[in-house]
This record gives sequence, C-alpha cells and structure tokens, in this order.
Amino acid sequence: MDIAGKLPPDRGTTIYTVAKKDPEQLLSEVTVDTAGNLTYKVNQVDSSKVGKTAIITVTASMENYENAEYTLTISITDTRSECDHIHTEIRNKREATCTQTGYAGDTYCTDCDKLLSTGKELAALGHDYKATVTKQPTTTEEGVRTYTCSRCNSSYTESIAKLPEEQHTHNYTGSITKEATCTEAGVRTYTCSCGDSYTENIPATGHSYVSKVTKAATTTEEGIMTYTCSKCGHSYTQPIAKIKSDDSSKDNGSQNQKPQSGTGNDNQNQKPQPDTDKGKEKGDSIKPYIKDDSGKEGWDVIKPQLEEAKAGDTVTVAMNGTTVVPKDVIDSIKGKDTTLVLDMGNGLSWKIYGKDITDAAGDIDFDVTAGADAGKSIPVDVINNVTGERSSLNLTLAYDGEFGFTATLTVNMESKNAGLYANLFYYNEQTGELEFISAGQIDPEGNVELVFTHASDYTIVVDTKIMSDNGQADNKADETIPAPKTDDSTSKYTWNNTIIIIIGICIMLIVIGAIFYVRKKSGSEEE
Repeated sequence: MDIAGKLPPDRGTTIYTVAKKDPEQLLSEVTVDTAGNLTYKVNQVDSSKVGKTAIITVTASMENYENAEYTLTISITDTRSECDHIHTEIRNKREATCTQTGYAGDTYCTDCDKLLSTGKELAALGHDYKATVTKQPTTTEEGVRTYTCSRCNSSYTESIAKLPEEQHTHNYTGSITKEATCTEAGVRTYTCSCGDSYTENIPATGHSYVSKVTKAATTTEEGIMTYTCSKCGHSYTQPIAKIKSDDSSKDNGSQNQKPQSGTGNDNQNQKPQPDTDKGKEKGDSIKPYIKDDSGKEGWDVIKPQLEEAKAGDTVTVAMNGTTVVPKDVIDSIKGKDTTLVLDMGNGLSWKIYGKDITDAAGDIDFDVTAGADAGKSIPVDVINNVTGERSSLNLTLAYDGEFGFTATLTVNMESKNAGLYANLFYYNEQTGELEFISAGQIDPEGNVELVFTHASDYTIVVDTKIMSDNGQADNKADETIPAPKTDDSTSKYTWNNTIIIIIGICIMLIVIGAIFYVRKKSGSEEE
C-alpha cells in the first residue's frame, strides 16, 4: 500500500513509523519503507480465526505539515461455501497392552471440528515371557524356573526336577569366610555348585610379639621391656633387671674392655684391632668397610658417610674381623633417624638406632662369643635350673658395663626353631641368678633380634612361649602382664635334684652289694 501517495507533495522530509494491534497473531512481517510503502503478510489460519481482526497504524512525520496517521483494519472472512477438511487430527487413541485391547482413534477436522472417521479396535498384545533359572536343582531339592514378561513384568514359576544322585559328584571350592586372628579361630567354607557346603575351623594364628626397651634399666631402677604383637597391636610389659653396680664400668675407652685371651704382654692372641688412628695407615691394620661398597673402608671414611646419611637411612658396616667401634663414630648418629648395622660375621650383627643413643660410654668392643666358650662365669647348675630340657645358647660380650644406648643383637638360632621364642637371661653375679631380660620370636631363617643395654654373660633359652625371670614359660591365655614369681619353679627344680640324688644312692647300693656278693662267693670257693 502506498501511504506516500496520500500525502501532500510539498510535505518535505517525511519519516514513517508503523504499529499494529494483533492479539490473534493474524499478521506477520508488517513494515513501512522510507518511501512510504506499507507491506504486511496474513498468516495461514483455521476456522477459529474467522471474524477476528488486526489493526495497522502508520504515522507520517512531515517536515512542512502536521503528523498524519493512516489506519488499516484487516479481518478474516471465510469465503468458502463448506469446509474442505484439509487439517485433521487423531483423537481418543488408546495403546493396546498385554491383557487389554487398544483403539486406533477417531479422525477430526481441526477447522470445523467435524468427526471424519472412527478408528478400529486393536487386539491385546499378549505377554512376552522370558525364562531364567532362579534356583538350581540339587539331588535333594527341586529347582525353580521363573518366567517374566518383558513388557509388563508379569511373572510365574515352574519347578525343575531334582538332579539324579548318580549324575552329580560334589566338587567343593574352599574360601575363607572368616579370617583367623591372633586369638580367634577363622572359618573356611567349602561350597559345591549344587549348593551343598560345609565348614572347617582355621586355627588362631597366635601373637607375634616384637620386643622393645621402653625404659632402660639402670643400677638403681628396673627397666621396662614392651612386647607388641606385629599383627594385632596387643601389647604387654615385663621388667628388666637392674644393672649390677660396678665402678670400673664408669671409665671410658679400653678400661671397659674385657682382657683378651693369651698370656704375657706380647698380645700374640689379641684380635686385630680396627683402624682408630683417624686415617693413619698401619702395615697390618684390618679395616671395617661399608657393605656393598668396598672402596669405602676405615672409620675415618665411614664416619662422614654416617654424618651425611638421610633420615630413615640404614648404613651397614662389615666389621671384617674388627670388633671395636670408636665413640665418635657412635656419636655421629646420636639423636638422628639413622640406623648403624655392624655385621660381625658368623650370623651375628648389631643394630644401633641413632635416636636411642643417650651418651656412648666410650670406644666399645662389640665382640660376641657364642656357644661352649661363652658364659663360663655362669655356674652349670644355675643354667640347668633355667633351661631344663630346652635348647639354649650362652653368650659373652667382650665389653663390660653399660653401652649408654640400646643395641639390638641379631643371633642365628637355626631355622628348625622358627616360630619359637628366644628368651634372653642375664647372669647377676651379685645374686647368683639368671634374670630375664627380653625375648624375641625366631624368624623363618632362624634369626632373632634381642635388645641389650649393657654387656655381661648371657644365656638364650628357646621355648614355645616367652619366659618370665623364674625360667618358666608364661601362660598368657588372658593376654595380661605375666604373673609375679612363685615358689613353683623352685619346688620343681628341687624335686628334680632329689630324684637325681635318690637314683645315685640306689646305684651306689647296687654296686656295693655286687662287690660284697663277689667277695663272699670267692671266699666260699677257697674253703
């Protein structure tokens, strides 16, 4: 529509704007260009829009005249004689289910709302059952097969006949259904594919105690040895006997070393001593070296290696026939998270943890004599009273007195004793008794770690349990601190000695009687 043609020709510059009122959305793309041409588009509508109107208003803002407005009203009129039913939809449709019929639906004209056609009834779909075995049959019970509809989840079951006895052989598979602990038995369950099962007990594993000195013994106070199970954390404590008072042990250096074997002053039987001259070479010196690094030998080289060790490091030194460790080497790891291992050879090694060092007593001879040549200061009857028929091993430490720290000695007690306990007893010369110090469980290779705080003569007794200081194996059924000493052990050993004495007297009487009989018979023959 040309709006400009309706305006005065001398109107000057004219600006056109357009607005519409179209609640029924009959129109679209309503525009007016700068030349005053109005365009619009009537949308496609159905019969429901018949009689509806839309209004377009164009405003012309002229330079030489007042503003003028032109209004255009558009109405929808149905000029057809009747509906041609072009636009349709399906109504009243219903889906068929497994058990109910459906309906295809009726066709209606959306322009005139007339029913054009009716639908057909749809047959019920019926169930779509899938079968699964929900209980396997056995030789004693029927099984169950369950059928479930994939569309509506309707289900029913049927029985599966028992398995014939002759066609099934049990094949059990075992699995641990309850883990055994240190104090409680576990359960292993054996199950056959047919569902039959049985159980058996798994014995309790028993505690695996690791000993640690939690309070060092002194000459005035007992120490405390704490035993902690490495598997469950259970722990108990035992006292460590007081250290015997010996003023000579207060001196440092060679004054605390026990005399070497041999006679005279030529020291022909002395063991080769380590290089303690801080790098001064001797023609016949034997030097320790860092294990697996033979190029680093001698304490003057090993000490810097210890000082430079990182937290958590372990430095192993092969003593190479030497036995004495200088005090300044021990002090180099004092207070540090560093472990020094001294491999003495012959299955013996010492372990020193830096944080356990309080004050090293001096240069310390770590030589250990084991077996028949050791423990000679301990009377045989004292040893027998403790060991009885148990396996034992005597130890003698070359150094005499307190170390000034806790040292752990690894001793090989033979692999045949694996799992048993090695009980360490210290010989107290003042009381003449063996006093229980500590114990450790022997590992599969036969090694055991025992804790020492000072040097003396010792006996290691192998037993199935940790022993108290009276030599008897403790009964730890209640897992508490071992009971104090009673007179039971004394009476037991007294009784054993009495039996031996009685047997000896009987043998002597038999011998005397035999001699008397022989002499009497000889006299009769002479007569």
